[in-house]
Amino acid sequence: MNKLPFTHFDLPRQHLSEQGHYIPARARDVDEIERRRRIPAGTVLAEQQAKGFRAARHILATVDGESLAYSSNLISLAALNSGWYTFAQGAPDVMRRRLYLPKLADHESDWRQDLSGLRAEAITNIDTLASIAGGLALRSEAARPSKRVNAQFGRMAGSTALQLAVLQHGSLPAGNAFEIQKQARDTALQALDESRRYGSINGSHISIAQLADPDSPLSVEWRRSAPDQAYQALKEAHEILDFRIFSK
Repeated sequence: MNKLPFTHFDLPRQHLSEQGHYIPARARDVDEIERRRRIPAGTVLAEQQAKGFRAARHILATVDGESLAYSSNLISLAALNSGWYTFAQGAPDVMRRRLYLPKLADHESDWRQDLSGLRAEAITNIDTLASIAGGLALRSEAARPSKRVNAQFGRMAGSTALQLAVLQHGSLPAGNAFEIQKQARDTALQALDESRRYGSINGSHISIAQLADPDSPLSVEWRRSAPDQAYQALKEAHEILDFRIFSK
């Protein structure tokens, strides 16, 4: 009997250390300072997360080659941690924190995914995530959190991260469907490990919210190490996207 291909990947309950969580920079504008005094704790981070996904969408739709590999890698690690924060951190041990592996092959046919199709799926998902994250920010501001929407968002963020983890390699695995999906699962395990180790190397756990802040640890690292096209794409995101969409 042939083994069925892997389709799922579980996030651990214990993942990131207590040190290194990203905290948004303090406001300096008088109106923004006053606004932050009025809104519930966590709202600014939720807003930055929504803005960060919009920046990620701009980047992934703009870059190619080594810049696509670089961007896919860091956005994958950031989205994986953001999904964990929303969906798995502190979840009961009895709760399954299941993500979906990217479907790269079908065991009942000769269908195989290609890079352009995988990239298009990831960008579409990030569009959706930006929209959901915007709704979560508004819910936070109104003090109306939703466990259901959090779970939906966290699962999609983590699953999209696994698509990007595969995309960064610039080629898709070969073999039968079981072998291909096993390689996708191995890539997911590697991404989870890298997303955890990033904080110990760079001093701050990587997360999507940091893409909204030009001075965040992730944005600073991006400016220092990104290939030219990826560097320019993040710069454009900070310049042209309406990052004050949630401000009153």
